[in-house]
Amino acid sequence: MIGTYSKTNTATNSGLSMNQKAIVIVGIVGVFLCVLLGALSIIPWQVAGVLIAVSIGIPTLLLKFEEKYEGNKKKQQIPASTEMNKEKITTESQPQHNMSVITKLGTEEDFLDRTYEEARREAVTTFGDAQLSYFAIQGVYENASPPNLNVYFHFYSKWSNRVCTFQYSDIDFKLKHYKPNKHAKFDFEKETFKDLPWKTSPRFLQALSRSYDKIKPLPAVRGTYYLIWKRASENWNIKFEDGSNGNEYSFEWDGLGLDENSIKQTN
Repeated sequence: MIGTYSKTNTATNSGLSMNQKAIVIVGIVGVFLCVLLGALSIIPWQVAGVLIAVSIGIPTLLLKFEEKYEGNKKKQQIPASTEMNKEKITTESQPQHNMSVITKLGTEEDFLDRTYEEARREAVTTFGDAQLSYFAIQGVYENASPPNLNVYFHFYSKWSNRVCTFQYSDIDFKLKHYKPNKHAKFDFEKETFKDLPWKTSPRFLQALSRSYDKIKPLPAVRGTYYLIWKRASENWNIKFEDGSNGNEYSFEWDGLGLDENSIKQTN
């Protein structure tokens, strides 16, 4: 081990590449031959002197050229190495898209109150006895983050047996009344709320988030969405769909707790 270390250390300290060592050796040999030929009177000393100068000068020029070449080579390698490291850092530090943001919407109670009241006024103007029968929030990815937000309100009129459907979208920040107002065909469409569902179950977004924790992450791609909704005669329902493969995940929430007994996966 000691011998190996000494050999390696000597080579390192010399600071010469294999090409540079060869140039030095050639120069030394040239000088030695010129001196020998002059001493043996094979060539005149004037000629020997010129050859000695050439033997020293050419290796010197070659060594400078070699050093310059090696220096340029190192300079060319440094940016490439830096760029590779930069690319690696950028790739590794880039957050992997998932749908965690989809369950953290700013749907504050006053926003829901205002939007509901706007929808209710128009529903009552259309049918005087209209009452809320369905409430839903949907988040849909359209190759954007955060997802587009939609809020739905359905109002049932017993007198006309029709349903008024409203949708709020944060794409244009407008509430739309979908017409015509369709006939109610099923019993669950005819049940109406006594109290507003986001007031009786104020932790509905927490329930949504807890449900997502069981299946995450879902890709933030077009078609990925969640839907949480409530009908007067049913528990809360929550649904997720994976936009990349179409897989669906459904949950039911009792509107009260946030434990395993309160939030149950149904598929």
